Amino acid sequence: MNQHLKLKELMAQKRLIEASIETLKKELMFYQLPSFEKIALFRRRFFARVDVYAKERQNKKGYYPLKDTYESKTFTYLLLTDEAIKLHCEEKFDLALTRCKRVIVAHFLSLI
Repeated sequence: MNQHLKLKELMAQKRLIEASIETLKKELMFYQLPSFEKIALFRRRFFARVDVYAKERQNKKGYYPLKDTYESKTFTYLLLTDEAIKLHCEEKFDLALTRCKRVIVAHFLSLI
């Protein structure tokens, strides 16, 4: 009887391990995508304003919107470009998306 319980436990562990392996395989498939497909996937998963985005501050907490110039009071916010998304996916910097209306809608996806 004890051996039957042990076998049952081992089979349950095997199923969990197999499920973990399948999850890891799916995650690895993402890393093998060409960068243009990763960018498209990012754009499909996160719905936000594309006319402005923010970058994480280096020495302070929070984010700041990126502008074409910080020298004068007249400026234009930088557009959310494919290059910015690519750098974010490559972990070169953290970007923050500015919300549309009241909330950013995101289909959960780990890009890291």
